[in-house]
Amino acid sequence: MLELAVELAQQVKPDGNVSGLAEVATRKGSSKAVVQAKRLVAALELSG
Repeated sequence: MLELAVELAQQVKPDGNVSGLAEVATRKGSSKAVVQAKRLVAALELSG
């Protein structure tokens, strides 16, 4: 689900925040959730 959100954010370039996303993105590790959260944060920053 998070991976789809990243893809959509890169294409649609929405404006706004996702509750709890920053907390997941700042976690250490390389789980898929952490990696995709970091991608989503970056995509949202580029669109904003």
